[in-house]
Amino acid sequence: MFSFRDGSYGARIDDNSLLIQLYADDIGLTNPIGAKKDQHKMFMVYFSLEDVPDQYHSRLDGINLVALCNSRILKNITKARRFFEPIIENLNQLQSQGICINGNKLKFSFSTMIADNLAAHMIGGFQSSFSNGYFCRRCYTSYADRNLPILMATAVGRTCIDHDDLVQQVTADPQKSPLMGIVGKSLLYDLVGFHSTTSLPGDLMHDFLEGICPIVIMTLLKEASSLRLLTY
Repeated sequence: MFSFRDGSYGARIDDNSLLIQLYADDIGLTNPIGAKKDQHKMFMVYFSLEDVPDQYHSRLDGINLVALCNSRILKNITKARRFFEPIIENLNQLQSQGICINGNKLKFSFSTMIADNLAAHMIGGFQSSFSNGYFCRRCYTSYADRNLPILMATAVGRTCIDHDDLVQQVTADPQKSPLMGIVGKSLLYDLVGFHSTTSLPGDLMHDFLEGICPIVIMTLLKEASSLRLLTY
């Protein structure tokens, strides 16, 4: 698998459509060290086209700014939805109508929203706490069971159908929030081609480099130490 098109969801998209990928992240405008490092933090949304040749994927001139706002604004759900409204409207219009360049009509399709876990949960309508409850946006493993040896075959994954059902329950009765890790509708709920369970890929950098890899390395070091191969 080399791109979104190689997956089961990407295979359903018209090959003649250009894939639009969104990327969201916070940036700090002040010194990143200190008590006031979050005082002027900005939330940035970018887009790029996935169908450009591989050698151009990481070029800065291929990554374009879509919108930005103060991160604190997004803590208010009403203001957060207002922030994403024009993005959704423009992308839906682009997907339905396309654009014409020199008489050639170009079609577009939304693919994924790339973000770190915190931003992905905020955008997807999942709980933002990772230290309790149902903290995973892919399955229903609870925080209490996170260290249990659960087989992939027995893990219960989130599906579009049960996710939508839970969202409806939370929408009808906000007192149930968070329900199985869901706090409400996604901020991109009305975006054509988006769904919280399929459009928010994993945060590989944090999950692996700051999550799994340190645990594996520490386990290897402890085993090597117990075998007197080295000391640490």
